[in-house]
Amino acid sequence: MQCTLHLPAPHPQFVYDALHTCCSTIGTSKFGARAMRACLESQYTTKRQQKHVAMAIVKHSALLATNANGAILINWLLDTSSLPGRYRVLAPKIAEAGPTLCTHKLGSATVLKLVNQRLELDARELIISSIFMSQHVLTAILSDLMYGTPLIQKILATACTSIEEKIRLADRVRTALARLESLSTGAGVGGYKRLLDELAVIPSALSSDMTPIAPIGTGDDVVSPLTPHAPFFNGIGPASPSPYFNHSVPFTRDNHSNNNTVSNNNGLKSPVTVTSSKSPVYPTPQQSPLRIAISNQSTPANVSR
Repeated sequence: MQCTLHLPAPHPQFVYDALHTCCSTIGTSKFGARAMRACLESQYTTKRQQKHVAMAIVKHSALLATNANGAILINWLLDTSSLPGRYRVLAPKIAEAGPTLCTHKLGSATVLKLVNQRLELDARELIISSIFMSQHVLTAILSDLMYGTPLIQKILATACTSIEEKIRLADRVRTALARLESLSTGAGVGGYKRLLDELAVIPSALSSDMTPIAPIGTGDDVVSPLTPHAPFFNGIGPASPSPYFNHSVPFTRDNHSNNNTVSNNNGLKSPVTVTSSKSPVYPTPQQSPLRIAISNQSTPANVSR
């Protein structure tokens, strides 16, 4: 079939007419979906022919989005085709089957692609409104712990959602969670852990305090920076002032004393030794440290036998 695509127009048009007419049958089969994608990605296929088949894909999008083979065509339409208006025309079909697709493994991936795109914001707003603005639909999605709850958590955590929109959507989710019987009884709290962690970091507009509350045990200890004038702390108890001097009185050098000590104004001397880069000068040889040491070790002359 692909060998006929290089024929001059309008001879290969019958191929695209067949793909348009039997889209649901061909698109849900293993080899049919891949052959259909190969024809759409062919270099001989024009934009008009791609649009002709894409209209059939959009018509059967609810069926194709929940099929492993049909998801190949949905991904081609959203990621590869680059047809203008593809998100806008696909969003109403996905919104109609919102609860079914949001709780499906492949369908939830298609919904998330429509939410994460920023090319056609009206299509994104339509999907967001169909999920969050109806408490009945939102409760049905949150009741599914396998695919529905992770989808809501991913929508709240996506970078495409602004902080104002996150606050508005998070309040809707909190209201819907309060109505779930599984959470009220405490039986299924473990399945909502990631969603509850995401809601914990998003402030709520329902209360006056807009400061997000961090989960317990996740915050870091706040310590003051190290400063060179901080008192010494030995880890046993609080630092106590030295009994040798008053900390409020400045130090002055004792110039009338020969020993190297530091005294303050209250007359007490501190055992803090003042060191100097110069060697000490002794006025007389009798005051030399060597002579003093020898005289202390010598025995007295008059020793009684």
